[in-house]
Amino acid sequence: MRAISQVKLPIASVEGQARQKLAELSEIRAALEGDASLMSSAGIDALTSLAALPDLSIASGQTNANHDRVCEQARALLELTSDPQQQLMIVRNIGCTYCQAQRHGFQAYNPMVQRVAALYDVLLYGQVQPFVGHDIQRKARATTSKMVEMSRSADKVLQESGIEIPLFW
Repeated sequence: MRAISQVKLPIASVEGQARQKLAELSEIRAALEGDASLMSSAGIDALTSLAALPDLSIASGQTNANHDRVCEQARALLELTSDPQQQLMIVRNIGCTYCQAQRHGFQAYNPMVQRVAALYDVLLYGQVQPFVGHDIQRKARATTSKMVEMSRSADKVLQESGIEIPLFW
């Protein structure tokens, strides 16, 4: 939520609201982080230092040298926890946070989604991962419908003529 409000600071019409929200969130954060037993029992004490790192997402526009330095910092912070199982738990918590934030409003939460997803990628894979699409088109199958058969034969004629068939959603 803090990242969302920070993104809105340059927008003059909502700057005041963003500053107020940041102040409120800082107050809540201070209260939560001030209770060490709460942070430890919730299993988020290791996440606070990682979440405080600069944005690693491609949208942040960092230079390569600065980006690489922050990636090294993230890996070093993760390695402070010597137990591999605990490290994996931290990375999974970050991944779960990314998935949960993704389900909320795109415009409001997308900066956080990008930021947390980039941190997850760096900790798990060593670098931010590109989006890779997978072909999910189903192969044509036999049909008994004459209308479908006519449509398919017409599609073939159009393709052979060099006419692109628009995709309608």
